[in-house]
Amino acid sequence: MSLAWMWITHRLELRQGVHNGDSEARAQELYGKQLQTEPHKYVETGHYLTVLSADGKYGVRFETDKGSITRYYAGTKAAISLVEGCG
Repeated sequence: MSLAWMWITHRLELRQGVHNGDSEARAQELYGKQLQTEPHKYVETGHYLTVLSADGKYGVRFETDKGSITRYYAGTKAAISLVEGCG
């Protein structure tokens, strides 16, 4: 089994227009019902916002703090679901 993901910490904009510094509300507006929201494990004021591909095998996960996206990563569902990362 191999895991693959890419961690984005700079201002790289996704095709949908979401990037670091955007609000959770903007991500919700752009992704709608596809966006799954969960509490962040380590950041009390943060969340994980996850969008999966149609087949559920791949996705993008955004991390937020105080309502703003701080970083995001993309890859297989298994890889982006790891809280500690896969590296």
